[in-house]
Amino acid sequence: MIGTQELQRQVLGYCKRCFTNHKEPTYNGLGTALNISGGTIKHIVTGYYKGSQAYTDTPHITRCIDNADFALIRALFDKQSE
Repeated sequence: MIGTQELQRQVLGYCKRCFTNHKEPTYNGLGTALNISGGTIKHIVTGYYKGSQAYTDTPHITRCIDNADFALIRALFDKQSE
C-alpha cells in the first residue's frame, strides 16, 4: 500500500508537472505517476470498482491506496469539475 506521505508527495509532483505543461490531470496520468492503473484512479474517484461494488472500510490485501487517502485523489479531480 502506498503510504500517505508518499502519496501526497507523488500527487503534488504530478500536479506541478500538469501545471508546468499546461495539461489537465488525467486518471491515466496520475496512475502512471503512482505506478498503478488509470482504472484504479477512476474507481477511487467514483468510489466503486467492478462497475457497482462500493469500496468498504476493510481493504482487500491488494488495495494500493488506503480509504483515508481517497479524498486526496478525489480533490484533484473535483477541481476540474468546477
